[in-house]
Amino acid sequence: MGQCCGASKKGKNVKVLNVRQDDLDEISDELKTSPDVAMAQEAVRDLPSTKKSARKIEEMTNDALDDKGLSLDAHEVLFKSKTEILEGVIGIQVAESENPKLAGLKSLPPEEYWRFLMDGKAHKDNDKHLYDRSAGYMAGMMSGLELVVDRIDEPISVDMIKDLHAAMSEHVTTEAGSGLARNFPGTLMGRKNFQEQGVKRGENGWGLCKDFTDDGMDELGELREELQEALADDPEPKINAPYFQVNMTKLGEKDVPVVTAAYQMDTETAQKAVEKLMTCTLAKYQRDVKTAGEDIDGKLDAIIDCCRKLGQIHPFKDANGRLIMFGVMTKLLLENGMPPTILSDQGLMIGLDRDELRRLIKEGQEQVNGMKDE
Repeated sequence: MGQCCGASKKGKNVKVLNVRQDDLDEISDELKTSPDVAMAQEAVRDLPSTKKSARKIEEMTNDALDDKGLSLDAHEVLFKSKTEILEGVIGIQVAESENPKLAGLKSLPPEEYWRFLMDGKAHKDNDKHLYDRSAGYMAGMMSGLELVVDRIDEPISVDMIKDLHAAMSEHVTTEAGSGLARNFPGTLMGRKNFQEQGVKRGENGWGLCKDFTDDGMDELGELREELQEALADDPEPKINAPYFQVNMTKLGEKDVPVVTAAYQMDTETAQKAVEKLMTCTLAKYQRDVKTAGEDIDGKLDAIIDCCRKLGQIHPFKDANGRLIMFGVMTKLLLENGMPPTILSDQGLMIGLDRDELRRLIKEGQEQVNGMKDE
C-alpha cells in the first residue's frame, strides 16, 4: 500500500500514504476493460488515506461491474485497499473531532475498528476479511462506519438506514456469487453476483438463534404485535394484511419459529409496509430514549428494542443482520454517549431477552474499552 510518512501525535494510530494520483484515471480506465488482479494492484498502489481515494476505488469497482465484470482476485485487491484507506480516514477524522458523541471511538486504534463490526466469535482468526463468502464484507462495514462518523449529529432516520445499507453492502458479493467465481477460476462477476440494493421487493424470512430463550421468544412476539398494530393504525398507509407469518421447524431437539416478513405481499405493499414500520420503530426509539433521560439501562433497552424490531422487519433482501446489529447499533450507542460493543454473535439479538442482551452489550463495551491505545 505504499510507504508511510509521519503522523501527528493526535493521529498516531493512522497511516498516511504517499500521494500518487496523477495517472489514476488512466489506470482505472484500463481496469474497466481489463479487470485482472495486476491492473487492480497498479490502480491502488500508493493511494493516500483520503475520502477521494475511497470514492475512486468505488468508482473503479462500479465501472468494472458495469462493463466486462470483475474477477474475484481483482475485487479482493480493491476491497482490501479500500478497507485500509478508510481505517486511516476515519481514524484521522475521529482524532481531530471534538464532538463528544465520538468519544467512544477516540482512544481506539483505527486498525482495531473491525472488531466491533463483525461477530466476536470470529476474532480468534485475527482476520478482518474472514467472511470470504461475502467478499468485501469489511470494506462495506468501514464504509458504514465512515457514514456513521460523518453523520453522527444527524438523528437516525429511514433514509439514513437506507444509506447505511447501501454503504455496507453495495460491493459485497452474495455467497452464491463468490462461490461461483471461486469454483470457476477466471469467472468475471457482474452486478448479479453482488448483494441486492434498496428496500426488499417481497417477503423474506429469518429464524431465531439456536440459543434462544423462552423469555426472548416471548419478547420478540410482543414486539411483532406492536409492529402489526402500528401497520394498521394511523397515519396512512393503513395496511391490515399480516406482515408476519410464523412457522415452526426443528433445530436439533428444539421447535424453533421461522418467521416470514412481508408475508405474501406484492412489491408495492411490501415496500410501503417496510417504510411505515421503520418510521414507527424509530419514532418509538426516540420517545423511549427521551423517557430514559440519564438512565443508561433505559437507553440500552430502547436501543435493544429498536434493533430487534428492525431485525424482525427485515427491510432488505441482504445484509440485514450486519446493518442493524453492527451498523445501526453502533450509531445508536455513540449518539447516546456510549462506546460501541462487540457482540459474540449478531444472531443473539434475535433470541435472547432484554436483560441478557443488556448484559452482553455491556460486556462487549468492556472489550472495546480494553482495546484503547494507552
